[in-house]
Amino acid sequence: MLVRRVTNNTTLLRLRYICVVEDPTKFAKRPVHEWVPDHHVQTCQHTSCLNTFGLFMRRHHCRSCGHIFCYKHSANQLALFDVRDHAFSNSRVCDGCLYRLLL
Repeated sequence: MLVRRVTNNTTLLRLRYICVVEDPTKFAKRPVHEWVPDHHVQTCQHTSCLNTFGLFMRRHHCRSCGHIFCYKHSANQLALFDVRDHAFSNSRVCDGCLYRLLL
């Protein structure tokens, strides 16, 4: 199955419907205080990536699992529910969470 980025409102509405019907906590954003701290990670946490973070390679937190990835492995956007705001918003997710949530 091919997975693509969420780019239109129809896909976003479909994901919201799936979220409410399936499991409301499945598509929830992880709170910031539960994210992996920046200073704990020096390389991308994707299993096959060896990119080291530095001046030109930035860290990106997955909003679903809270782990840290390079831009290649966290370039996906998915509608996640923010408990604090009580609303869905497009959020950065890693490749692993994208496949886990959509398949």
